[in-house]
Amino acid sequence: MDGENVVFITRMQIAEKYQGEGYGRALFQYIADSTEHPILVQSISSSYSFWRNMGFEPLEEDSDDEESWLFMKKEMELKKVVRAG
Repeated sequence: MDGENVVFITRMQIAEKYQGEGYGRALFQYIADSTEHPILVQSISSSYSFWRNMGFEPLEEDSDDEESWLFMKKEMELKKVVRAG
């Protein structure tokens, strides 16, 4: 990743009472639709399944410690923007 442009998400958290309602997925989709650069996520282990479901792959070995931090990455496709006019 040296010299590579990336979007780096260090923390993304949805309040517990709103989890499972699609807000995290919608927020991530907004970010993903806004970039063609790879997205790198720093996340606690307890959010691992969410990021895997979003298509991320771990950059390091998984840990059994729920509070440990994981780094995950997702390559984005180049999108062609067509403007009406």
